[in-house]
Amino acid sequence: MALVGGVAPNVTMELAASAGGMVYLNNDADVVRSLAFIQWQPAPPAAAGQPPRMATTQGLLGSALLPAAQPDRTPAGDAARAMSPPTFGLNAAGWQQILDELQASGVFSRRYTHVYLFHETLATTRFPNPPALVFTDAELLLGQPVTVPVAGGNAQAARRRELLQNIHFLSLVRCGDLVQDEALPSLSFARLLGAVGACRTVVSRYDEGSTIQITTDLLRQKFPEYTTDRLLAKAFPDLVAQARLPYEWTSRTLSLDNQVKDLLDGLSYMSGGSRRSNVERKRILLLSHSVSACA
Repeated sequence: MALVGGVAPNVTMELAASAGGMVYLNNDADVVRSLAFIQWQPAPPAAAGQPPRMATTQGLLGSALLPAAQPDRTPAGDAARAMSPPTFGLNAAGWQQILDELQASGVFSRRYTHVYLFHETLATTRFPNPPALVFTDAELLLGQPVTVPVAGGNAQAARRRELLQNIHFLSLVRCGDLVQDEALPSLSFARLLGAVGACRTVVSRYDEGSTIQITTDLLRQKFPEYTTDRLLAKAFPDLVAQARLPYEWTSRTLSLDNQVKDLLDGLSYMSGGSRRSNVERKRILLLSHSVSACA
């Protein structure tokens, strides 16, 4: 569906540290209307007299937009190339630069109902100024580092250390290592953002029910052959790719909850047998409900 627009995005950022790291856009921006598959959250104006805004997390926006971008390959992008999925984040200038280039290319002139369809368009778009899709260290707004404290303390401290040790392998998964010389250079890294969820703060990683902890537990159980952080980090992108459901069965709305549900069903689908059949029945039923709701 073509859109009548021409309203450029204006990016503002959440100042306080949070698990998701909120990114705000003017609610009348073409990108907000175009990317209808994102679960946008209404947000108040940045100041009195300014227009209302819509918000989403760093990870959700990255899942949608990052595939077309890539970190600088010069020393100016050392930290950008070393960025890991749990710490992913760009500042307002970084997102503004990418969004302005996508706006200029015309990709926001139509409405997309699935992230897959949007990525198809990105892959075939000729951008007017490709260097604008390269981000440097100056455009980063990283989450808190994934570090494991030294042993000691009470039982709570010991458990928190175990939880951080569980996900420490993700600090070895680096954005620059996954860049490919293709139409969507950072697609592989962008897909990992959904597998870790909103975990930009240390406190959010203590949550045993968080996406990052659930994903890690399942992968360690399903693939015990990856016995070290180094081996699991190396295999992680391929494992997430293998766990992707067929496009027709994936959730239409891009949200934190749907991303983890798709991944969990994808891992079950990989197992074959009755688990695969159960996922097929479940997803076909969800798809039929979705079609009925849209009718």
